[in-house]
Amino acid sequence: MDHHISIVATAFRVAGVVLGLPALIALVCLLWAWVSLHSGAPVPDQAATSISRDGLVGLLMAGARVLTKGFGAFAAMTSWAIVVLAVVALAATILGALLFFTGRGLAIHAAWARIVGSLLSFGLLALALGMLVFLRRPLALVAAAPLGASLYSLWALIRRFA
Repeated sequence: MDHHISIVATAFRVAGVVLGLPALIALVCLLWAWVSLHSGAPVPDQAATSISRDGLVGLLMAGARVLTKGFGAFAAMTSWAIVVLAVVALAATILGALLFFTGRGLAIHAAWARIVGSLLSFGLLALALGMLVFLRRPLALVAAAPLGASLYSLWALIRRFA
């Protein structure tokens, strides 16, 4: 058995769990927050009150309506933010599952897993090269780990086809 493939397969599975599990938990929490935000009963429209006719009660009711509209706008913005974050969490969950199952496929030497793993490694290589280009000199060392990991996994995955 090729030890390099088993190392790459283990790395893919670990990366899938590390990325996918927290993303799945975040997705469930965001969906729960979205449902709980929209599960309340709508506020019925009440008859208009007049400050001159109702006095202090009318003034308090008018202020409460203004606050209600403000909180309604805040709830709408929060709902959009939750939806955007849920889409990002769903994408991260799918990527984590793809990484995990690619690692499982590499462990059993499936050809599709080598192709998918190579494509994912090329994506990581492009990300690392982009980090080298756009980060300043002291921070460019951060790109060394993903660059090395992608080059090693590409070497281990492609050398069997040659």
